[in-house]
Amino acid sequence: MKKLHLLSVSGGIFALLLFALLVSGCQDTSTGIMPDLSQYSVLLYTDSWNYREGSPDFAAQALEGLNVTDYDVAHNPTELANFYGNSYDLIVFDNSWYGSSVMVDALLGYLENEGRLVMTSWLMAGNVENSTRDPYPSHPIWAYFGYSPASFGDVAPVYKWPAEDALFTFPNSVPDFSAMTDGSRIDTFPGNAESSEEARAGVSSSPTSEAVTIVDCGCGRHILNAFLLCNAIDENNVPNDVDGDGKADAVELWQNEIVAVMQGEITPAELPANLP
Repeated sequence: MKKLHLLSVSGGIFALLLFALLVSGCQDTSTGIMPDLSQYSVLLYTDSWNYREGSPDFAAQALEGLNVTDYDVAHNPTELANFYGNSYDLIVFDNSWYGSSVMVDALLGYLENEGRLVMTSWLMAGNVENSTRDPYPSHPIWAYFGYSPASFGDVAPVYKWPAEDALFTFPNSVPDFSAMTDGSRIDTFPGNAESSEEARAGVSSSPTSEAVTIVDCGCGRHILNAFLLCNAIDENNVPNDVDGDGKADAVELWQNEIVAVMQGEITPAELPANLP
């Protein structure tokens, strides 16, 4: 499998790189190059359709819109176990329904192996219906994102901090998530970030403690959404398009986050099979 390598940009190499960008349609911006993601090994975990029947599979749409059409996919912890031991350049984890301590442990092992992960989950809230699954809020995986959960509740607007941040402008312009509908369970999980630079969005209109809902670890390899993107639909399951650009807001955010973590030199990392 081909990998993306950084080039030392000088003299003729710069001209070669510029030519390659023009031919391939890649874009060079202040955040980096628009990568050709079709060359990478990707695993998609998605169970949001269990949570919101009729909700579009935004994460899959985001990948396919980025020219990723050949990827492994799992819809529950049992299916995910089939891929333990495999190595991936990227894992996209859209988790709104199932919970499994083994699943979370495996993702932590993947991060420890320096894997690249974009994640939406409810597991930082624990399971309010089953106390035997309550250790998730204190699971060490959240520290890898620079996030600590503070509370959970119904669907709430999510505001960008700041709106002009590159995470919300490249390759798509992403609006605030101000039109989401309630999934009838716990939907939003505000918390704290280790630093203000890692806090990218929250349930308050400006940065506030215990309000963070998008966290960028600062290492460039993983991003956490502490709210459920499957709720970015109306009561008739029509995707939110707050900015009226013809593209679902949730797809735009997934794509921007995927592109953000797939910069630089990419090395596959193992999703561990042999967990402690």
